[in-house]
Amino acid sequence: MKGDDTAPATKADLALLKEDLNGLRADFDGLKEDMRLWKAEIQEFVRTEAEATRRYFDVVAERLHHDFLGIFKDRTEQHSDKLHDHERRLTTVERRLGLVI
Repeated sequence: MKGDDTAPATKADLALLKEDLNGLRADFDGLKEDMRLWKAEIQEFVRTEAEATRRYFDVVAERLHHDFLGIFKDRTEQHSDKLHDHERRLTTVERRLGLVI
C-alpha cells in the first residue's frame, strides 16, 4: 500500500528494491572503473610533472653553479691582484734593505 510505512512489503516491492539495488551496483561498478582510469591519468600527470620539475631543477642548479664559479673567479682574481701587489711591495722593501741576493 503506497504511503503506508507499516504495511508489509510485497513481492513486487521486493522486486522493485532488487531492481534499484542492481542499478546502484551497476552505477557503482561504473564509478570504480572511472576511478581506475582517473588514477592512471593522475599517475601519468604526476610522473610527467616530476620529470619536468627535475629538468627545471637541473637547469637552475647548473645556472647557480656557473654564477658561483663567476663569483669565485672574480674574488680569486681580486686576491691574486692583492697578492701580486704585496709581492711587489715586499720585493721593493727587500731591495732597499739589501736582503735580495
